[in-house]
Amino acid sequence: MRKSLLFIVNFLIVLAIIVLALPSMISSRLGTNLLVRYYEKKYECTLSIEDLSIGWFSKQRINGLEFQKDDFTGNIEQIKANSTLLTLLKSRNNPQALLTTSEIQVENGNLSIGDKINLSKLNVTTKDKNQVVVSAETLEGGRKGNILLEGVITDSSHWKTQIRRFPTAILEKFTNGGSLRNMIGDSFNANGTLSFPGNNPKDFLFQQQMGSSLFSLEIDGRYNKGDITLRAPLKSNFRLNEKVFSNLHIISARSVTLFVPPEGVVIPIAPFSYKKLIIPEATLDLGRVQIKNFSGLSNLLSIIQLQPKLDSTLDMWIQPAIIQISDGICNISRTDLLLDNQYVIANWGSINLEKQRANLYVGLTAQSMRRALGFSKLPNDYVLPIRVDGPLDNLHVHTSGPIKTIAALTLLENQPLPFPIVPPDSTQVPRPRLPYPWSR
Repeated sequence: MRKSLLFIVNFLIVLAIIVLALPSMISSRLGTNLLVRYYEKKYECTLSIEDLSIGWFSKQRINGLEFQKDDFTGNIEQIKANSTLLTLLKSRNNPQALLTTSEIQVENGNLSIGDKINLSKLNVTTKDKNQVVVSAETLEGGRKGNILLEGVITDSSHWKTQIRRFPTAILEKFTNGGSLRNMIGDSFNANGTLSFPGNNPKDFLFQQQMGSSLFSLEIDGRYNKGDITLRAPLKSNFRLNEKVFSNLHIISARSVTLFVPPEGVVIPIAPFSYKKLIIPEATLDLGRVQIKNFSGLSNLLSIIQLQPKLDSTLDMWIQPAIIQISDGICNISRTDLLLDNQYVIANWGSINLEKQRANLYVGLTAQSMRRALGFSKLPNDYVLPIRVDGPLDNLHVHTSGPIKTIAALTLLENQPLPFPIVPPDSTQVPRPRLPYPWSR
């Protein structure tokens, strides 16, 4: 009995010594290498640590941390925790408790995700118990940007975000073609909040106000498993210029507004998919613009014997367009415009966003045909539809049918008919949305 008791006491003493010495053993070169190999195997990554210092009753420190997993790479000069190892172990699954009881600093880090994102001078600091500050710099295309995140960790984490001069080129790497810089500028600023109910990084609420010299955006929504839904209307305001929507040949415009009610909206971003994008209704208001005459427009105007000089400038006043997006198709309700302050022209149809192909109609109204061709016997609601389809960068205008219709109308116009002409092919035309903005 005495020997058994002595064995147990000696065993406990040895065990205590091992436990007490464990941090020092791990901090040794051999221990650090074993720890690195464990985490490399667990997370299937490449990891290295230059120097490690941990202790049960002392501060914790990691120097020269480098890591790589797939296209995610980074290095951190130093990580410090002003708390004991026992406190860290107790709080490892509770960020709120960890930040309440510890002061943690991440100093001079560099992170990159393939060729899409590069962050330098990354610093993370906890202060005032549960407050966290994250700062970093970005550099893309010779332009430097700054990121500043201020968070308050509670049962549901709340973060204030502040981004200054963030390079738009970084966002362009996540889009399929197109140049966001033409629409929102070389860089932008953003302010807002993030909230993480239950501290789930895949399900959070956000409010953001973004802006630059060219655009502004207000969005209040929820991100959940790759999709964004809206909690309030999305509002955006931006300036068109010659580089934006160049296929429309718009050379100047007042501010353009976009309004999207929140009901039923789903915006897939991880990954982005036109097929899964759902916008039940949105209003796009281009207002009054100037457009440069081009061959496609000349072909349309030639039907009613209008022949403005190529590359000449025409005024266009467009009523707000109502659009709907689902299953990769953008449907555009009838949207009328006033061309050159004289001719009312209708537009409607759809665009396949995935294939970048259009199936549109341009309608010559009775008003425009009376003014241009002198027709007097057309019903007031008559519209001659002209089909426009094909790739967005090479649209084809089907003019042969409308030209024949106008020829027939010309013959009927010259007949002494006691009643108005009722031309064919007008039943498919949507009704106009009145009143027009230029008639108010």
